[in-house]
Amino acid sequence: MKRIWKSLYGRISLLYLGLSFALCLACAWVTVCHFRTFMGAVNQRLDRQLAADLVPRIEAAASSGSYDRAVKQVGATIEELRPAVQLYVLDGSGRVRASSVEDAYMQRQRIDVAPVKAFVGGATAPVRAQDPASTTDRKVFSAAPIQGPDGQQDYLYVILNGCSADAIASTFKQTYVWRTFASSLLLALGFTTVVGLALFWLLTRRFRSLTEVVQRFKEGDYDERADARRDDEIGQLGQAFNEMADTIAAQVEALRRTDEERRRLVAQVSHDFRTPLTAIRGHAERLLN
Repeated sequence: MKRIWKSLYGRISLLYLGLSFALCLACAWVTVCHFRTFMGAVNQRLDRQLAADLVPRIEAAASSGSYDRAVKQVGATIEELRPAVQLYVLDGSGRVRASSVEDAYMQRQRIDVAPVKAFVGGATAPVRAQDPASTTDRKVFSAAPIQGPDGQQDYLYVILNGCSADAIASTFKQTYVWRTFASSLLLALGFTTVVGLALFWLLTRRFRSLTEVVQRFKEGDYDERADARRDDEIGQLGQAFNEMADTIAAQVEALRRTDEERRRLVAQVSHDFRTPLTAIRGHAERLLN
């Protein structure tokens, strides 16, 4: 690992793989989240008029009996065809006045009514609001004004994906969604890894070639020059090396000529001094004898 990290190709590749994994993970997660938003928007648009269509039936049932009983009666009929649907009647403050859900399953008696009013006012789907039978995330719904038995204007609040839908969604999330998430992540990561490593190898090939040129120049081959035909960063680096190599080669040649001249000077001086010294030595030997 240290050897790989020391090379430019290794560092770029490892950083690229890390960034690719993070990016693929983020893209896959965003895709799953947007798919959830897309499905919520589709469900809400398809059933936008559901609450308005149920209002006359609940008002008719409530005119001759209890408000809560009317909601449970209509809710039971609807749930036979669509088990995930839950009916609630909310007052202007968000308090639950009636519900098709059994009291044992109720988690809250008041919700934030602002999204409901926004939906009734024509807000663009998806609009999500709290589920009185759940304490988790917000859900898509349908809503419409309803006139209560006491003359008060309330809201018929229809949860489109209730508790039963949550159980089914949880099952699919653990199987289909996460399997799709994992396969998409592996496919994207595998593709980007192969393509990225190949591209990085091609990009760093010129660096490796330049490194070999520098190595041969260091070993004494002063005629070695880099390929600087491309006018990019690597080409500019090669051109700078070539100019430096020319300067060094010229200096080495100048030193070689200087050394030759020194040797020639020493030889000439030695030759010029050798003759008189030999004569002096001969006279000195005769005087000593």
